Amino acid sequence: MAESAGSSPATPEEHIVTSETPEQASFSVGKHIHTVSLSQTTLTWQRYNKKSAETNSARLRDLIAVDVKDATTNEIRSKMAVVYVTQKKDFLLRRVQVTFDGERDRCESFRRKMQEAIDTCKDRPRRLLVLINPVSGFSTGVKKYRNVVAPIFEEAKLETDVIVTEKAHHTEEILATYDLKSINGLVIVSGDGMYHEAANGLVRRVATDTGNDVNNPDYEPPEFPVTIGLIPCGTGNGIARAAVGNYDVVSAAYSVILGYKWKNNLFRVFSNRKLVTYKSLLSGFGLWGDVIYSAEMRRSMGVLRYPVTLIERIFFKSFRRMSLTLKFRAPPEYSESNDNAFRTGGRDTAENPEGESSAIKSNTMQTADGMTTITEEFIASICFCNPFKSINQVFIQPGYQPETTVSDLLLCRPCTKMQFIKFFAKFINFSDEFTENVNEKFPLVKVSEYEVTLNNASPPDTDAGRRERVMNVDGEPYHLEEPNFHVKLFPGRIPVFCNIPSVTGRPSPTK
Repeated sequence: MAESAGSSPATPEEHIVTSETPEQASFSVGKHIHTVSLSQTTLTWQRYNKKSAETNSARLRDLIAVDVKDATTNEIRSKMAVVYVTQKKDFLLRRVQVTFDGERDRCESFRRKMQEAIDTCKDRPRRLLVLINPVSGFSTGVKKYRNVVAPIFEEAKLETDVIVTEKAHHTEEILATYDLKSINGLVIVSGDGMYHEAANGLVRRVATDTGNDVNNPDYEPPEFPVTIGLIPCGTGNGIARAAVGNYDVVSAAYSVILGYKWKNNLFRVFSNRKLVTYKSLLSGFGLWGDVIYSAEMRRSMGVLRYPVTLIERIFFKSFRRMSLTLKFRAPPEYSESNDNAFRTGGRDTAENPEGESSAIKSNTMQTADGMTTITEEFIASICFCNPFKSINQVFIQPGYQPETTVSDLLLCRPCTKMQFIKFFAKFINFSDEFTENVNEKFPLVKVSEYEVTLNNASPPDTDAGRRERVMNVDGEPYHLEEPNFHVKLFPGRIPVFCNIPSVTGRPSPTK
């Protein structure tokens, strides 16, 4: 992910130790003597025995803290405790501490140079605004922050301003007036919903500070002035998983400290020529709107309302068909693949359970404004802020260069229940199989912007009409005045603290 494009890595500067030649000395680690070497990028300690040498090392970029304390039994010796992180299976980051026993002056010399490496890293945050949603997920955010995250931040000597939010959209209110120049990191202790609020709050704040209007369709938001860190404590934690590689609170906290950054995309949603919201994860329509619409009527069930509603809609309700007019735009290099997405699948498999169909010509049409148009029946659409394949491949292939000018619009044609269940199983397991193979029932197109219009809409005062006007944006229901909307991509606007191998330089762990 390039600097100027969406979802691109900002490669951090390495720690620099001023000495050009490695500093080397002997220290005791436990009962054994080690030769300790400090180069410009690495701390190495090596123990020799009669048969072999045992070597350990830590990148200076992965140091969390270093401290020297005088030995209690010897006035000229000290103990130097070095804390760093190492990556385990499933991208878990774990704390490691090694204590070196040696001459006081030598310990202090090593400590000073390692601390210099920590202090001179421009990518690391120094002061954080921490916003905690006390009711998200299973209402564990405050407890997890105080018991798990806060001690980690304290050890790394991070300054924090902690605010527990009190109501919906409180995050946006805070960001509207907070002194953003006093911080270089915003930590969200919650889930995707609060990340969505933070993104919208920052868009509006930047627009205000620069004399712009977010309601202006010509306004293009710049990159956010602060980097966002996500501590997964919500109902949905997709952004945290995409940034850190797992749902682990400890790994997320260390990702913030180390300061590696990934730039997420931002989308703007307009409807009926009015701004609806900015989205930072996904937007869904049709079936996905029905799910969020029904789930909101079951808020008393807490986090269980989402899986219960989804199961009900899939297994016990018929899929609502929609005649949609879809217009979309993408760079020319995606024209062929986008056209192929609509080249098959003219036969209705709800009436043909075997799913047999013959190839037909693509029914897309180019319009005068350079957008591709198609009118067809669908049951659902969902658009991701980052290409779905990139979410996986940046962890699997450290050198992978993701798409930066488009994202994925995944559509669902009328299909059988079993076809949908098989697709959904791949989807929730982050399988990118459906992005590799053309599936006639689930066409995937690359888009930089798109418009959707529901044809033959029901009256807005009916239950059907209300459902048709619900859009699922980042897991929140938005009620549209009319069943039409326009979505536009702004690449790389949201810097996020991450643990992505292509950014951190660590190899992908063995699964």
